[in-house]
Amino acid sequence: MERVRTVHWEHPTAHLPEARQLAGIDWLRAIADGSFPAPPIAQLLGFTLATIEPGRVVFALESGEHLYNPIGLVHGGATVATTQGRLEDEAGRLYAHGTGSCLVLRQRGAR
Repeated sequence: MERVRTVHWEHPTAHLPEARQLAGIDWLRAIADGSFPAPPIAQLLGFTLATIEPGRVVFALESGEHLYNPIGLVHGGATVATTQGRLEDEAGRLYAHGTGSCLVLRQRGAR
């Protein structure tokens, strides 16, 4: 049986001028409430912003068949948390950039 997944998105930088006027947390809140579109990767994978508060942002991902690997499990790439941060001045000059990732796997039967 053929399966189809259709994804719709807006150009990822279409709202960048307006977004740059906001603090980062307000930009995320605007995405969550629909004022700005979610980025294409969020549309593709199906993750949403579940919690947005100072110092903490939680993304939710509803797993599904479209994320499975060949042995019927959610692909590891969909379960790794990745982060990317940039620190810029008012003129947009980059001061610092950082990335990181975290993967927490629970062993079956572990508490």
